[in-house]
Parts: sequence; structure tokens; C-alpha cells
Amino acid sequence: MLQWNPVEPNSQVVFNTLVNGRYGSVLFAIDQQSVVQEYEYPIYSLDSGFQYATTLNFSRLGRLRPGYGYALLPDATAGVAAPEDDGMFLMDLASGGRELIVRLADLAQEVPQPGAEHYVNHATFSPDGRYIVFFHLWSLEGDRGRGLRVLCYDIESRTHRIVEDQKTISHYCWRDSQTILATNCDAARTWRYTLYNVVSGDVQDLNLPLAQDGHPMFHPTNKSLIVTDTYPDRRRDQHLLLANIDTNEVWEIAALYSPWKYRGQVRCDLHPRWDRGGDMIVVDEVATKDGRILTDYHLQRSSLYNDQKTTKTGR
Repeated sequence: MLQWNPVEPNSQVVFNTLVNGRYGSVLFAIDQQSVVQEYEYPIYSLDSGFQYATTLNFSRLGRLRPGYGYALLPDATAGVAAPEDDGMFLMDLASGGRELIVRLADLAQEVPQPGAEHYVNHATFSPDGRYIVFFHLWSLEGDRGRGLRVLCYDIESRTHRIVEDQKTISHYCWRDSQTILATNCDAARTWRYTLYNVVSGDVQDLNLPLAQDGHPMFHPTNKSLIVTDTYPDRRRDQHLLLANIDTNEVWEIAALYSPWKYRGQVRCDLHPRWDRGGDMIVVDEVATKDGRILTDYHLQRSSLYNDQKTTKTGR
């Protein structure tokens, strides 16, 4: 869960690690190569003012959603359907203390499911730090998968509301302090990119010609542009895409090969991300045994804003 410190974005990062034998996190100074502060709890996301972090039970998450939490330490809540003292926490980064703001027991009462185990995931702050969008999930009986609601918690009113509970949201990103863009599919497994206003409840399905899931992110200044990706196709190519949500145009930036062995839980999604200036895009990609990246692409600024062509700079 490594993230830049938003108030020291060029020199400090926060990441999860073991602290005194338990899951915790540290604030690390890159230039000094030293730990500035240790926290007794792991972080999920940071607010833009570096005042608060969201945190949750990563052992429970790792047990109920392998690949998303941690499996190093046992889950003390195993066998408890919806613990009273577990859920989504708000951690004060100045004091290191935390407060349980959404209880799993309360969430479970909103969607009665006999025998289901409830948990939370994907808890991120709005750009202004007022709202937290998070996933409420629960296991379904007979290995029938899981149920899912996407909720929004208002820090000021200390209440939460439903963002989506009919379609299945997979990934989302914030466009502004009230709007997220989410990939979702309906019962017919039709995928869409949709804008959700988490305050007003307005929902707008986009007409992008994208028929599958991806990991979108808005350009830092031009909120018409997103970068997104795909999972491997039949040739094991993962496609890196640039899209304009106003004109519904999509351009392919690159097709990056992912070997067959990287599938299932052990895989490498591209997870494309803009740099802060909006000039470059960073992706995660598998490497060869000697450490060389399989493919290296560079986006020319002139291409990005004009004809969207790319230059291949090495392999």
C-alpha cells in the first residue's frame, strides 16, 4: 500500500510493514533513507492533508479476499460473521490512534444474509478529504461468490449512503470531491464506465467503446482524459488505453505481453497512473529473469495531446 505523503510528495512515502510483530505502517524519508514515524496500524489510503488514514483488518481481508489483504498473521475474527468491534477505521496520523467509524455488525443488519461473513475493502478519501468511498462485501452460502455494495461515508455527518448496490463495481477513481468514475457490470455481464455523484446520487453511464474491466485514472488537470487498461486477451496482451470521456474516443497506447504463468491470484495488472504533471504514465509490468523490463514505452507530450501516437523506446 505504498503511497506518497501528500504534503511532502517529493521526499516521503508511507507503506505497510510489521511494527513490533503486528501489521503497522511507517512514514519513510527517501532522501534520508530513514523512518520518520511508526504507526501501530496499517494504512489503506491517506487524505490530501495528511491528517487521517483509512485502515481496516488486513488479516480478515486476506482470509476472505485472498490477494487483497495479508496472510502473515492469523485473523482473530475468523468464524465471526460481523464483529461489533471491526470494520472501517479512521486513523489520526498525528497521534497514531484510530476510531471505528463503520461497524461490520451495522453493515450486516442492512443486508441480512444468514451465515455470511462481512468485510470492507477499497476505502479511499475524496480529494477534499470529506468523503470515504468503500466496498462492503459478504460471502454467499455454498461458495456462491460474494455480495457487494459500494458506500460513501461522510466524515462531517458521520453517516454513510449507498453509491451502488445493483450493478457490480470493480474499480473506481475520483474525478473531483463529489464524483467517482467506476467500472461496473450488470447481471448480463455487460461492462460500463459510469460516473457517480456520491453526494447527489446522480448516475451517468458513459458511451465509451470499452467492453471490459479496467483500472481508470483521471489526468491531473484535464478531467476529460483518463488512462485505463485491460486484462490479458487471448494473446496475453494487456492493452494500455487513453480515453476522452467527453468525445468517447479511445486510443491504444501499448499492448504489453504478460506470460501465461502470471494469472489468477499471482498476476501483474498494469494499474496505470499519471505522474503529477500529466506528462507520463507509469504501469506495473512483469520483468525477465535478469531484471530487464520486457517492454518500455515513452509517451511524447506532443503525441499525447495531438494525434495520440506513441514512441517505442526499447524492448
